[in-house]
Amino acid sequence: MSSVCVITRAVLKEYTEPVLTSFYLEKDKLTEIHPHLEGRSLLGNIYVGKVKHVVKNIDAAFVEIAGGQTCYLPFKEAQAPVLTNRRWDGRLLAGDEILVQVMRDALKTKEPALTAKISLEGRLAAVALDGGHGVRYSKQLPKEAADHFREVLQSVTVPDGMTLVVRTAAGDAADIALLREANALLEKAQKLLSVGRSRTVFSMISEERPGWLIELA
Repeated sequence: MSSVCVITRAVLKEYTEPVLTSFYLEKDKLTEIHPHLEGRSLLGNIYVGKVKHVVKNIDAAFVEIAGGQTCYLPFKEAQAPVLTNRRWDGRLLAGDEILVQVMRDALKTKEPALTAKISLEGRLAAVALDGGHGVRYSKQLPKEAADHFREVLQSVTVPDGMTLVVRTAAGDAADIALLREANALLEKAQKLLSVGRSRTVFSMISEERPGWLIELA
């Protein structure tokens, strides 16, 4: 199944001015919208953050990242986090140093939102540091393609704590292209974990390329 990506400036209700935005179409139906805040977006960046407050009545914590920026981390996004100052014991505590990724930029009075489920995105695949193990397939990927890729990916080792996700776009890709990207993403994820565990708190571990540039690659 092929998709079409249209990148243009659009007026979105969350913003006061036109924003460079990617629109994904499949079979002439709009399936995804990705705004790109040029020059001021933290989206996709990965940090060693520090938990400032844990607020149980809203099921969230507030985490400080580089530059003194306070962000919002829902508990559901921190079910198997990577802590750099202690072993994870099922509790998120004030003072914890934690690997986080920005999943939403600040909106008006709302702080940026974080996830501890670090995700490294490619065109054909993605790797999530989500406490899982093995391979998952996009629900939009045809069954015959998913069955084929299960055979192709048997040689790929996914470390504990990670999940390899095969994206819809892989349906039209050559086997070697998927294998190459999957292995590269897994290697990058392991390096990121190694670097993240050795960096000081508030360090930025990875800066995301502009979304429109990734989508044109």
